Amino acid sequence: MTEVNQDKPKVEKKPYDGSKRPMLLVRSYKSSSAVRNAQTRLRKRSEWIKKRNEEIKREYSDSNTDALIKLNLLNENKALSVEVPALMKSQADLKEKYAELEQSAREEVKDATLEPLNLEGLG
Repeated sequence: MTEVNQDKPKVEKKPYDGSKRPMLLVRSYKSSSAVRNAQTRLRKRSEWIKKRNEEIKREYSDSNTDALIKLNLLNENKALSVEVPALMKSQADLKEKYAELEQSAREEVKDATLEPLNLEGLG
């Protein structure tokens, strides 16, 4: 019989800050809010990469930085340089997905009208 420890505090999920590569499943997004949330994650990641790139350049060019740290900085820089084109492609994919959703919504509301509401007697 397995015992579940209910005394464990729940780990609160931190808001996304861009320090990790975002999970993007563009093809499966079905709403504009899903696309906008993904665009926000991309923007945060891009901002984080720009900031980190400046830190890497500063630390790498510092004469007090030893060779082992410089090697780690080179490896991190290489990983980020590979990621940037993928992020740019994801941005383009998200714009395209949003345009598809917009076109679909445009067709759906084309001949639609708002339903009249009888608000008499409502608080």
